[in-house]
Amino acid sequence: MSNLNVVEQALMTQSFQFAQVGNYESARKLMGLAERTKLLKSEIEAVDPVVAALMGAPRSVTGADNTYPRFWVERDVLRKMGLGRDGKSTYVHGIPKTDFNEVVRKLGELANENETFAVREFVKDVGMPDYHPYIVISVMEELGLLEATKRGTMRFIDRAAFARRATGAWQELSQRPIPKR
Repeated sequence: MSNLNVVEQALMTQSFQFAQVGNYESARKLMGLAERTKLLKSEIEAVDPVVAALMGAPRSVTGADNTYPRFWVERDVLRKMGLGRDGKSTYVHGIPKTDFNEVVRKLGELANENETFAVREFVKDVGMPDYHPYIVISVMEELGLLEATKRGTMRFIDRAAFARRATGAWQELSQRPIPKR
């Protein structure tokens, strides 16, 4: 059941983060999902403890300790570690803080104008190596500031708060430990 524990904890953490910035509607929704996850976990355990134990056992390289992508700050570079196409190896990309800030600034401008945006079009318009804005978009998604609505389209979860929250992302990411490679 450790996988459902991880999901429940992640939902509660994100709910708390939304509440801290005044986005109480999203906080309530995520807390409701956390409660439903806990209920599901207890229902599975009640049906068959053996199945419940097996469900908690890690089965792949994307288990609780090997979740990808991972983000952290190393000196003045945001790093992203992702799982390779073979599903076993990993790769690391980086974006300098100045480029990160520029992508965040452009996303903030976009948030003032639109609820959604086409990722490829945005990446093309940024004018830096393609993987730089992709790293920023990916980390903003992980932080709960963006969500994929369909392939190639992202939506700002809270347009009004995006710029303020995204500006604090670097500080939040710099608190994370550097993962083992």
